[in-house]
Amino acid sequence: MRVIDLTTSNTVSSSQVICSGETPTQLTGNAVSSNIGSITYQWQSRIGTNPFANIAGATTRNYTPITGLATTTQFQRVAVASFNGVTCDDISNVITVSVDPLPTASLIGTNAACIGDTVNFTATGGVLYEFFRNGASLGPASTTATLSRNDLVNGDQITVEVTNTNSCTAL
Repeated sequence: MRVIDLTTSNTVSSSQVICSGETPTQLTGNAVSSNIGSITYQWQSRIGTNPFANIAGATTRNYTPITGLATTTQFQRVAVASFNGVTCDDISNVITVSVDPLPTASLIGTNAACIGDTVNFTATGGVLYEFFRNGASLGPASTTATLSRNDLVNGDQITVEVTNTNSCTAL
């Protein structure tokens, strides 16, 4: 009789934290070997306490999760050793990709003024603010949430990029 024995452990890379909508870095795992037969892989995921489910097409040693992950998700990899129609599964450690929410940016200001008037804009929703005029930065991000300008012309658009305490940004 031949007994399938996995000769290396099935471990995958460590957990990570991303901002909502970002793509996590590739999840990597060690090469698993067996004393006989061949090894295949199947990545699985779950949200919350739901059971793990196979990820369609995720059958390689490493896996890059989908672009734009919006919910904290756990991953594991199943290594399957096969020989003469017999399969043995070995489940890896569980890793978590934590997803931090984006800030909610708000910008309040006057939408009409006379040439040369000072117009104040106040942003909320974060801890760092970078203001833009017609898409061009007006300076580096700072903790100052108010912008005062007296050089605006008809049609200028002022926007703000807000960064929260998790370093996630939103316009």
